[in-house]
Order: sequence, then structure tokens, then C-alpha cells
Amino acid sequence: MSSDFQNIVPDSEHKGVIGLLPTIVLPYALLARFDRPIGWWLLYWPCAWGIALAGGAIERWDLLLWLLLGSIAMRGAGCVYNDIVDRDLDR
Repeated sequence: MSSDFQNIVPDSEHKGVIGLLPTIVLPYALLARFDRPIGWWLLYWPCAWGIALAGGAIERWDLLLWLLLGSIAMRGAGCVYNDIVDRDLDR
């Protein structure tokens, strides 16, 4: 992990999977905000609760995994799109 990324993003958590990524992939992971999981938690947990309340949490664990993957991907895509659209405003 490079120390210049810690200076750019001082509040991110470079632990776990983010800390293990190679330096060539790290800027893209930080662009998608993979170091801040609260965004995909806010997408995933209502979906998981919906499946649990419908009575399908035990039988449909594969659906829970797909929803987890989808929430991580969509939150990352949303962050990247927001950075592209706001590039002139965020200078």
C-alpha cells in the first residue's frame, strides 16, 4: 500500500481486502469507495430483511449472495458516475 493514498484519503480504512490489493488496482478500488462499506450496507440490508421477512432467508442464501454482490457493484458504479459528473464541481 502506498503512503500517498493515505494522505489523499485519510479517513478511509485500508484494512482487510483493500490493504491486500496490489498498487495497480488500489486507485480503482478507492474510486469506487470499496474502503467505505456503509454505502453498500445501506443497499444490502433492506433487501436481506425483505427476504428474511418473506420467509426465504434459509432456502435462498444464493439470492442473498447475489444481492450482496449487486449492492457492492451498484454502489461502486454510483460513486464512479458521481465523480465523473461532478468533476468540474469538485476541483
